[in-house]
Amino acid sequence: MSDTNSAANAAEGGEANPLEQSTITMLDVLEEEKEMEEEYAAVLGASDEKECTYGKGAIQRQALYSCLTCCPEARNDLTKAAGVCLACSYRCHEHHELIELYTKRNFRCDCPTLEKRCALNPQLDAVQPRNADNKYNQNFQGLYCKCKRPYPDPERTTEEIMLQCAICEDWFHLAHMEAPAANEKWLDACSEMICDACMESHEFLRDYTGLALQPAKELDDSKAAVVNVEEQEQQAQSEEPLVKRSKLAEDDCRRPKTKLEHKEPG
Repeated sequence: MSDTNSAANAAEGGEANPLEQSTITMLDVLEEEKEMEEEYAAVLGASDEKECTYGKGAIQRQALYSCLTCCPEARNDLTKAAGVCLACSYRCHEHHELIELYTKRNFRCDCPTLEKRCALNPQLDAVQPRNADNKYNQNFQGLYCKCKRPYPDPERTTEEIMLQCAICEDWFHLAHMEAPAANEKWLDACSEMICDACMESHEFLRDYTGLALQPAKELDDSKAAVVNVEEQEQQAQSEEPLVKRSKLAEDDCRRPKTKLEHKEPG
C-alpha cells in the first residue's frame, strides 16, 4: 500500500497526527514566557544581579542567600549568620555553600560586613559593622518548619510541599501546622498564610481569624457566629426580613486564586 493511501486511511480512521499534537502556537509561547517572568519576579523581586544593594540600606524586599562557607559558625549560632544579595552571591560568593532564602523584607546585604571583602564595594576601606537591624531565622542555617529539617529532605520519601508565613517568613509543611486535615484543598485555596506560632505571638491577628487556617468545625462555628451578629445588627436597623440577610451572609467572598507553585529554597 502506498504512503498516500496509508495517510488517507489513518485520517479516515480518526488516528491523531503526531505533528498536529506537537503544534505550539505563538499564544502558548507568550503565555509560557509570562509565567516564567512572574515566577522570576516572585523569586528575585526587584533584585539587581550586577550591583550590591548594601549602599541602599535595608531593602523593602530582595532575594537573599545565606553563605555557610563564609559563616560556618552560623550552623549552630544564628548570631553569626549573614545574608548576601543576588549580585554578591554571583560576584563574591561563587562556588560557596549558599542557601537560597527567596525574598525577605527589610534586610541589608551583609557582604561588606564579612572578613572577605566585598568585591562590589571597593570604595569601602575596611570591613563594615554588622547590620544590627537585620533579622535571621533558622532558614539561614538551612532548616525549615517546626520539624527543623533541610530542604530538600534527604530522608523524605514523599512529595514535599511547603508554604511561607507572611510574617516570620519561615517555610512550613502544611501537615505540621494546626491546619485542617484537607491539606491539598487549603493549599489550592490560599495564596498567603500566617503560621500558628505568629498567630499566638501577635494577639491582634485574632481579630482576623476568619482569614486564618483552622480546623473545619471551628471555621463553620466562626462563620455562624459572624452571620448571627450581622443579622442582629442589620435587623435592628432595617425592617427587611432576616431570610434575605442569611442568604447574603452565606455567600463566601474569596480572593482570586493564585498559582502557588513555589520552588522552595534548595
